[in-house]
Amino acid sequence: MNDPEKDAAPEVRPVRTPRKPARRVGPVRVTVYAILFFAVLIFVVGFLTYRDQLTADTFTGLFSQLRAVFGKEPGETSDTFVYDDYMLTRFSVFQRGLALLSDSRLALYGPSGRQTYVTDCFLKEPALAVSDRTLLAYDRGGTSLLWADAHATLSARTWPDILFHASMNPRGDTVIVSRERGFSSVVTVLNTRFEEVFKWYSSDLYVLDAVLSPSGKRLCVVSAGQEDGQFLGRVLLFDIGKDTPLLRADLPDVLPLAARALVPDLFCVVTENELLFYGGDGASAGTYAFGARSLLAFDAGEDFVAVCLGDSDAVGIRPELLSVSPDGPRASVFLNGAPDSLSAAGRFVGLLSSGTAHVYDADLNPTGPALPDASARHLLMRADGSALLLAQNGARVYHP
Repeated sequence: MNDPEKDAAPEVRPVRTPRKPARRVGPVRVTVYAILFFAVLIFVVGFLTYRDQLTADTFTGLFSQLRAVFGKEPGETSDTFVYDDYMLTRFSVFQRGLALLSDSRLALYGPSGRQTYVTDCFLKEPALAVSDRTLLAYDRGGTSLLWADAHATLSARTWPDILFHASMNPRGDTVIVSRERGFSSVVTVLNTRFEEVFKWYSSDLYVLDAVLSPSGKRLCVVSAGQEDGQFLGRVLLFDIGKDTPLLRADLPDVLPLAARALVPDLFCVVTENELLFYGGDGASAGTYAFGARSLLAFDAGEDFVAVCLGDSDAVGIRPELLSVSPDGPRASVFLNGAPDSLSAAGRFVGLLSSGTAHVYDADLNPTGPALPDASARHLLMRADGSALLLAQNGARVYHP
């Protein structure tokens, strides 16, 4: 008789491989890893410097940005900006802060009022072009360009021709007007990466202004000069990527002063006597004549143009501020004094007159009480409805 206990299969237990103790990373290996990391970092920085022609100011600006971020809470704002009086040469609202340019220095201030970037420059006739993202400082009559964002210089370059004018649309596309031998003017369009996407040569008339639509798909150029013994102004509208203009409008004996881009893909050409509106397809969208009145000041908002008209020869006639769209005047108000500074942004208009600041909406309804400020020399409107009042040694924010 079989014994079941003896016939049972023997129990098999898995054999566990003994674990090796974890190998510790020694100090030599840590040092090697650190050296490799910094070598890769230096290679990347060097490659970007070579590719984008960055300068040492880039990294100075980056450190300034880090100090600004960690020195104040994100989103913190200030009602004051402090600067030296010699900086009040060229100025603009930039990313809810302030950009100041003189012949020797470019300084950027964030919304907190803190200086986020400063660099030395040497410009005989400094000029600014500003977008929502980037800023271009250039030497009108020279060849120097300084392309910057809110915190660091991206590129310091030399333009091949003499610079006359530059402008940016909100997203950062750039149009540059320069003078090249053999041509009256050259218009160059650059994308947000500062790469050339369009170029046009004017052989007879001098380009006075050129602006891009907010989308960057349309370009409006205004020029003037002598043609066949007659003074002539001209308006050209281009579709970027095509050489043939969508519009060519001659204005005999008319001097175009400037062009402004409105939304969506509308343009307004400002002359001494009227406003000329054009659609993105090149068709006329409307006009507004000033009559016997003279143009004292103007600026463009999102979809309207603010103009201040007056008559210096008439006694007792007060200047008039108007908000004008392609369909005609939307609203008007009479002023108690001549405009010292007029600025429009978004849906708002700001006016400094007789030492008092006023802010209106696009229909010229006051958004708040007027603010007396005898020290203010200039006013800069911001798209949120507030305004910067610039004095000799500092600026303050006016919240209506």
